[in-house]
Amino acid sequence: MLNKKMNVLKNVVEAGSFTEAAKKLYTSQPAVSRDIKQLETEYEIQIFEETKHKLKLTAEGEVLYRYAVDMEVMNEHLINDIYQTAGEVKGDIYIGASHSFGEFVLPGILIDIHRKYPELNCHVHIGNSQEIIDHLRDKTIDIGVIEIDKTYTGIELYPLFKDEMVMIIHKSLDKEGGRGQSKCFVREPYSGTRYYQETALKNTGLTPVKIEINNTELIKECVRNRMGFSILSKLAVEHENLKEMQISPTGITRNFSAAVSSGRYRSLKVQSVLDILHSNA
Repeated sequence: MLNKKMNVLKNVVEAGSFTEAAKKLYTSQPAVSRDIKQLETEYEIQIFEETKHKLKLTAEGEVLYRYAVDMEVMNEHLINDIYQTAGEVKGDIYIGASHSFGEFVLPGILIDIHRKYPELNCHVHIGNSQEIIDHLRDKTIDIGVIEIDKTYTGIELYPLFKDEMVMIIHKSLDKEGGRGQSKCFVREPYSGTRYYQETALKNTGLTPVKIEINNTELIKECVRNRMGFSILSKLAVEHENLKEMQISPTGITRNFSAAVSSGRYRSLKVQSVLDILHSNA
């Protein structure tokens, strides 16, 4: 296990503040400050520069932080080697998924993981694609699933399956033509869905007022109530009773891809979950 004080340092740096680190560690801000002070006394250095706005590591603090990161990686290696020797897939794994995948595909995959590896505890974070990439980079998740077809520095992508984007509008509004298409409900910036919504709008030549909502279920409810139209993943609508909706293809497809950090040790549990993701593709 990573030394407690070194773990506190790592969390302070990655959270960007003593207060946020304390929340993440379920402790108090004075306790975090005390651990940092003890590290400074132990190594006879100053870890952070004195600035008014944000934390900044000193040169010595940078060295200590790198060792804290290396110690965490070595601990991962140790735990994995122990479990791998015994052929066991167990412990904790952290999975991040974009909203579309997380809401409509991941539940079935979690069931498969539990059936095959009952001692593997899957912790899940649902966010937009950019959030998932950020969490992979700061190592707060082990595996991500995103929906944007682009490359990211330090990230390895493994395509899983294709998804289709469709336009949905209430049939009564569809008959009204232009007025019915005056408002489009879209996801937030940096969402994978938003990227393809913008592409579809550009391709169709439509220029509606864009209303941002960061929840697909709420978007569908707005469309059901004749408030406007939207462009969503076919996964979000294919299993629902949408008799009152006009669902039209946009001709746009996208890949859902598994994502891992290219510089991070590939543990047995991570590889096992990747294998299940591929088998469900």
